[in-house]
Amino acid sequence: MVQGSSFFYSGTEKTCVLTGRFPPGTFSPEYKHYIKDEKEKQIKECYYQRLKKQESLYKEAKRKCKLKGGYVLEINSKDENDLVKDMFKDVSLWLGAVQIIENNTFRWERSGEMTFTDWSADYPITSTTLYNFCVILTWSGWKNVYCSYDQYDVVCEFDTCG
Repeated sequence: MVQGSSFFYSGTEKTCVLTGRFPPGTFSPEYKHYIKDEKEKQIKECYYQRLKKQESLYKEAKRKCKLKGGYVLEINSKDENDLVKDMFKDVSLWLGAVQIIENNTFRWERSGEMTFTDWSADYPITSTTLYNFCVILTWSGWKNVYCSYDQYDVVCEFDTCG
């Protein structure tokens, strides 16, 4: 992700909110994430889009994000993790990570190795007999669950900045 100051803006609601000061419960798909790139001296539009329907299958969440030109949310830093947890306080979200069966680890499906994690206490669950785990983000941290376990919110991430 581009480094620099960032903010959210809703064209519909005509409101601008600085990153880190997002009022709880106010995030909607109308808000787009903008980053002021100090190096290039311009503002770039990148954003997270929360889909309106929860999905019970990770592969369906992945398919819907791909159709929109994005991918299921991947979190690469504590700052991004804290921001997303603040934006989506009361919901659990699919993350774009899956279990690698051969060595019982997890990786981002799109970008590979996880350089940051925020596992909840007693997670990830590791087992030599249980497979097909995906990852969700909850307020208490990340948890691994079956990829067709329950319904979770979907946030698509887009890294093409305009």
